[in-house]
Amino acid sequence: MRNPPHLRVVSDDAGEVNEARTVITVGNSPPTVSIMSPLNGTFFNHGESVNFQVRVSDSEDGSSEAKQITPERVVVQGAYRAARSGDAVHPGLELMKRTTCFACHTVRDRSAGPAYLEVARKYAKEPSAQQRLAVKVLSGGIGVWGAQVPMPPHPQHTLSEAQLMVDFFEGGHGLVARLSNTGWVKFATVNLAGIRSLRIQLAPLTSLPVAIEVRVGSIEGALIANAETVDRVGEFREILLPVHDPGGLNDLVFIAKTHPAHKGNVLDLNWILFSDK
Repeated sequence: MRNPPHLRVVSDDAGEVNEARTVITVGNSPPTVSIMSPLNGTFFNHGESVNFQVRVSDSEDGSSEAKQITPERVVVQGAYRAARSGDAVHPGLELMKRTTCFACHTVRDRSAGPAYLEVARKYAKEPSAQQRLAVKVLSGGIGVWGAQVPMPPHPQHTLSEAQLMVDFFEGGHGLVARLSNTGWVKFATVNLAGIRSLRIQLAPLTSLPVAIEVRVGSIEGALIANAETVDRVGEFREILLPVHDPGGLNDLVFIAKTHPAHKGNVLDLNWILFSDK
């Protein structure tokens, strides 16, 4: 420091003046904190304890490695973030939560009524389906899905509100992704250390063979997992993909591919489990 702070001491008992200069340390340097484990991008299972290893170095107090800073003085706080800040909720879903929709339907599985994904697949190739389904939401209906509970009318909603609700499940919302031919979805900053396979629940949307590829960084990156599915159209099933760890943090890109001439959606991804088995 070019001009350090100083303290001037004056004594005038005998009418004389004396002076002493002392450097005064103002404030405190912030410590350097490094989280050694778990590594960024690491996976954990719901309900399991997550153990942290932390390294601290401080200009005034020393370091944790030299045992000058004891573990009792280091506090780690964390919280599970269920949704990212800024995540938008589909307006149709907001409306559905405020009415009786989820008393009889779920997104993926049949209950009193058909699953919303079943409805979406049934009417996927009918351009006029959204309008007809919106009218049915308002008026109610029975018989289309066999001997199931009748759907009651919902006169409290307007036609535009019913169209928003239909758009939620017709558009594939609630899935990880609905992929077109060569379409892709990316997961950022993933660490595959300890991950041996990917368990994926998916539903083909075409009778053509559909390949799913997992690549590193981009759609042209190194291939680390792949499989082909030719199962019944519109039915969800699970597949297991052995996966190769490329090392470190990487973006992972999941790509769906079928015959180059095919147009439109080819695959619904319902969920992806990163497994250590």
